[in-house]
Amino acid sequence: MEQTWAMLGISESSVIRTNPEAYFEADQLLVPSLMMNSHYPPWTTDTLRKLLLPHRESTLATPERIYISRNKASTRRLVNEEEVIRSLEKYSIQPIYLEDWTVAQQIQLFASAKVIMGAHGAGLANLAFCQSGTQVIEIVHEQHVVPTYWMISNHNALDYYLMYGQGWPDPAIRFPGFEDIYVDIDRLKQILHLAGLNT
Repeated sequence: MEQTWAMLGISESSVIRTNPEAYFEADQLLVPSLMMNSHYPPWTTDTLRKLLLPHRESTLATPERIYISRNKASTRRLVNEEEVIRSLEKYSIQPIYLEDWTVAQQIQLFASAKVIMGAHGAGLANLAFCQSGTQVIEIVHEQHVVPTYWMISNHNALDYYLMYGQGWPDPAIRFPGFEDIYVDIDRLKQILHLAGLNT
């Protein structure tokens, strides 16, 4: 968050950090709404581009075909990710771990990419910074389809594809949206072929 605040010109000294025991009284309070499963309006994507795109690390050389890994996340990981990555190597699609990138680097990565693939997750919010025509393949749990990244792709005229993965049941997880995902490699190849990607 601190990196984003700096881009927006918000100083650390003006940030109030809360805790369960903290109470604040305000004369005016602006509260953002949560639009996860509802219509995601174009102005949201436009605003992200206007405010943050100028801060990208434009001199950074990044790969044009990328796969966004969730291996370091706690949910929605691909259970057969090693097999997926081996399959993607033939298409020159490189695995990326966004946790290792600064915000400015992530913006540059997505702004320069020609092909982006990954499981549904927060990292794909960076699609807001893509150039029109960028190909996007989003992998979703077959019982948890959220249209957010399809909408962002529409806002930026991206070439969007949706691929269903199979949920990997875990007794400790009661919500399908948090389950890990198994990717059928033959189906993956079909999607890549449909997108016109060649080895």
